[in-house]
Amino acid sequence: MDHQVLEILPVLMHNLGMSNNSNPVEQMLLEKKWFDLKTLKDHERQSLLNHIEVHRYLLCKEANDDIPWLEALESWFLEVWQPISRIAEQPEYQKKFGDKTRLELYLSISEHWHYMKTAIPDMTAAQAVDHYSRFVGS
Repeated sequence: MDHQVLEILPVLMHNLGMSNNSNPVEQMLLEKKWFDLKTLKDHERQSLLNHIEVHRYLLCKEANDDIPWLEALESWFLEVWQPISRIAEQPEYQKKFGDKTRLELYLSISEHWHYMKTAIPDMTAAQAVDHYSRFVGS
């Protein structure tokens, strides 16, 4: 193979979702079709994967056992992604958030929620969305 082709092959494979060193979580996300990973910016995809990995870590720590990746992924989707997304999509919040994508909102709100939980440990997803919209929303 031509040297130039060998240099760009990993980039082409990655762009087509065929990375030879793809993360197993990324593969599960592709199979679930919850997100179109090909349209995400690199930092968004990496943040999303990091959120799932941290969720799994916390589940394992809580259970004092190894939790399968698929179980952790489904738990993250149901317990973290959906509550934040559903609340943030309500019309009263959409006006404040402008043209941010669902993923951009999720990433921003979940980061905000994480920092707020240091001060308010019992803060719920609904409270985090509301707080974010009052102090950070446009």
